Amino acid sequence: MNKILMMIAALLLVQSVNAQSTEVMLNSKKINYGALAQETNKKANELIVVKRTATTPKKVVLTYSVNYMEKKCVRYEVKVTELPNFTQTVCESALDGTHECLEKEYTGLYSAKTICSKNGLVRATGTNNLTLDFRKAVKLTENATETFQVNLKQGSISKDNTTAQGKALDTASQYKVKTSRRNTLKFRAK
Repeated sequence: MNKILMMIAALLLVQSVNAQSTEVMLNSKKINYGALAQETNKKANELIVVKRTATTPKKVVLTYSVNYMEKKCVRYEVKVTELPNFTQTVCESALDGTHECLEKEYTGLYSAKTICSKNGLVRATGTNNLTLDFRKAVKLTENATETFQVNLKQGSISKDNTTAQGKALDTASQYKVKTSRRNTLKFRAK
């Protein structure tokens, strides 16, 4: 019985690790990763494994989307005000080219205006880019590959900004991964 429970626990652990880590083949200059996995109204924190080959461009832009909460109106009311009675002269043209003018009285008119009665938070989606810079990486042979891990972390649920960190997993050389400028990771071989 204990062996069965341990096997189930091991399978669940493997599934949770696979759910948190996705592998992306870096085979073009622009890659659309899609939406970051995040629970409803929770900050994003995604681990992505990227695989580099000899044909990987020197710079790869990884595009992804992240959910965030923004303040907006969540309930509206219609405010109705009665307009005071007024008269107006209205002229209509006759068939012979003359105009016939009458004074008309307008009563019982209302003006309706929609106003916000309650502000709240609503979910929105923002799109971000992460540049992976391999200009100072080791040149790979035709069949060689390297894998790196990238962590995209949202600082606040009220903003779509994310920070990126990276590290070498399985590489041909030791690497120093530096975060520079906004959302750029530079992979430099030591």
